Amino acid sequence: MATRGVLLVQAADGWQLSAIGKTADEHLESKLDQADELVDRIEQFIDQHGLTPQVVIAIDSQHALSASFEVQADDARYRNSLQYELEEWLPWAAEETAADFRVTDGRLFGVGIDLDQWLPLVLELERRRIKVQSITPAVLLALQHLLAGDAEDQMLLWPEAHRLHLVRIHAGKPDAWRTLAAATEVPFEIEQLQNGSPPAALKLVGTDDPLAEELSALAADPLKCSGMSDHLHGGATAILNSQMTPWIELRQNELAAGDPHRRLRAAIRALAVAASVLFVSWIGVFGLKTWKNYQHVESLRQQQVDVYKQTFPDTRVPAGVLSRIRSEHTRRTAARQAPQDVQLPISALPVLHDFLSGLPVEMRYRTREFRIENGELDMDSDLKAHSAANQLAEALRNHGFEVPAPTTVASEDQVISARLYATWKGLQEKEPQP
Repeated sequence: MATRGVLLVQAADGWQLSAIGKTADEHLESKLDQADELVDRIEQFIDQHGLTPQVVIAIDSQHALSASFEVQADDARYRNSLQYELEEWLPWAAEETAADFRVTDGRLFGVGIDLDQWLPLVLELERRRIKVQSITPAVLLALQHLLAGDAEDQMLLWPEAHRLHLVRIHAGKPDAWRTLAAATEVPFEIEQLQNGSPPAALKLVGTDDPLAEELSALAADPLKCSGMSDHLHGGATAILNSQMTPWIELRQNELAAGDPHRRLRAAIRALAVAASVLFVSWIGVFGLKTWKNYQHVESLRQQQVDVYKQTFPDTRVPAGVLSRIRSEHTRRTAARQAPQDVQLPISALPVLHDFLSGLPVEMRYRTREFRIENGELDMDSDLKAHSAANQLAEALRNHGFEVPAPTTVASEDQVISARLYATWKGLQEKEPQP
């Protein structure tokens, strides 16, 4: 649905109210210094036609002055610098001017209005919560809507109410604007605007004005249009619907809105809604993907539990099923390896049998410590003589043990303590020869 609002057009004899989104017009006899009365009528017009409290102000050329001149490349980057450059061409100080400008190919085109003249009206509209969406020269707004993106370099003559508007278009945007009182001034102004540059096509806009017949000899290429008021209405509609940005926006300095993006608020809101929908959709897709992954993981875990129960039917299912299965797999794989690859411990029974069989029957001794581990024998005994230790070692050598020379120590009570180490050879002797 198209946005509704009010187009407030300044004319030489007063104001023209036009409803955006509906067909309704009203002519007001009012002056700028009567802001309260004017805003009262605007409020009544909004209530009467059910319009949104927002307004586009189109200023008459008598109150909007323009200038066109060359600027330095460094100055073109700084708005404040351009404001003071424009001051030299306008009758107001830079601080007293609301201005906007465009710089194209090193040439500035600027338009300014008297800040003190327009500030009371803008403040009164804002105080009554009527948003001023744009302030722009009327003829430039109508031309912008008429050309609708035409980028041809041209000069346009638009007669209006016994005046002539001469606008030069370069790269699809204005870079010079003159308001003339008579057709006789046109050739001189055209020569001044050309200023040695390649001549641009001169076109006459509209043929209904009394001056059109007089100008037809100068502009052989007429540009038909439906009238300035229709194009003003179309341009204001495009601004309120965020479909067009005015060539010249005079809502600057003290006339600027508290929200500099107010005119784009509808588009920004739509963008925010679209971004929110996209974000919610992304969250939904991500959540759905996460849920599917969770279901897949749970399915795999249940399969692991089922496999574990089938493999170990009498065992409680542990918390970490996969790690337990891996552990059992590793253990059972190792158990299936070739016997020569697995180092089995030597049983202590055959070692003990051969040891007891090799002990001398006639020898008396006392064993304080005796240990057998993987075919290794360690014995700590008390003997009556040092020779008894050698006799014991020799007896074990004769029964399948490797026995190094034993160590003996004599205590104060003449008891010999002997430490004996032996390695059983019985297993090696029984292994098959390669």
